[in-house]
Amino acid sequence: MSSGNSAPRLSVADRLATGGLLSVEEFAAWAGIGRGKAYKEIREKKLSVVKIGRRTGIRAEDAKAWLAALGPEAA
Repeated sequence: MSSGNSAPRLSVADRLATGGLLSVEEFAAWAGIGRGKAYKEIREKKLSVVKIGRRTGIRAEDAKAWLAALGPEAA
């Protein structure tokens, strides 16, 4: 019996390219920071999030904007 979730899950790179949603853990791994630092950035309103029930997601465009706001030394 199928679990009902037959669609393949897009990679983080694909979701970043297509404007998808990242989990906090995926964002932290992509950004090269820890989960704690990611949540600190969220608390300090430096990173926007979307809440879906109890889950916290980060839009791809918000992740890219956060990185751009760090300046050229972060690239």
